[in-house]
Amino acid sequence: MMLLVGFAIHDVDRLSETGRLTLPVMPERSRWEILTMVAGTLIVVQGFETPRPGPPLLYSDPYPGLS
Repeated sequence: MMLLVGFAIHDVDRLSETGRLTLPVMPERSRWEILTMVAGTLIVVQGFETPRPGPPLLYSDPYPGLS
């Protein structure tokens, strides 16, 4: 939370000094770099989405004998 507040304070300070927010210049990327970044992002997201076995469910069956 403090990091976000720090960024907000920096942005407001920069906006009051210059009247606009300037974005950093993006470097040129090759297709290979773009592909590896997208693939790496996909691997990380899939890692978070992979279900893991958890503890057994602790609830009673509302309809015993139907399953």
